[in-house]
Order: sequence, then structure tokens, then C-alpha cells
Amino acid sequence: MPIPFALHPRRVVKAPAGNRALVLIRRWVPAKFSGWNAWDVRWELQHVKRLLLRDRRWCVELYPDTHDDPGGVPVEAPAHQWVVPDRATAIAFAEKLSEVVLKEGLSDDLPQP
Repeated sequence: MPIPFALHPRRVVKAPAGNRALVLIRRWVPAKFSGWNAWDVRWELQHVKRLLLRDRRWCVELYPDTHDDPGGVPVEAPAHQWVVPDRATAIAFAEKLSEVVLKEGLSDDLPQP
């Protein structure tokens, strides 16, 4: 029995072909922190805070060929990414996506939220 996405936002799912995929949910923040300018750290953090307060969307990401849980957000871009309106929708879609990958494997016709 896997840990629910409501408690842990990531799951490594083994496909029938033997390869593994990481399914990850997180807040949708359309900006990234820039560590190059150390003088503007406060401004960068305030900017991210404003984005989080204004936008309640979440994203579900799929990273194929992941052998173990990386412990954080992977460095590479996800193979598939879906933006959903809220956390409950992200949890439900991630559970559905995990079941599809577990039963059918990775394919081009993955479910949509």
C-alpha cells in the first residue's frame, strides 16, 4: 500500500516493463529563485511569497526512468506536466496517474486531469 499523496507529495511507480517513473505534486510557481544576485534575496523571497498567495494552482509532474526517489525536485525538466486548479485535484489526478503507470506503463496517451 503506497503512502497517499496527501501525506507525501511524491511516489516512484514501477511500470510493467520494469522501468520506474516519479510522480510528483507541488505548488505551481511560474518563477524560479535566482541565487546569482545575493543583494536581492529579500526581494526574491517576497516575489515568491506574492506568487504563492496569489496563485493557488498545483502541478503534477511525471519523470520517467527514475530509479529512486531523489529527495527533492529533480534538476531535469519533467517529461509531462499538468497544471490543476487546487491541491485536492492534484492529489486525485496523481493517484489516477500512478495507477495508470502501474497497470499500463508509460505511453503517449496518459490521462488528462
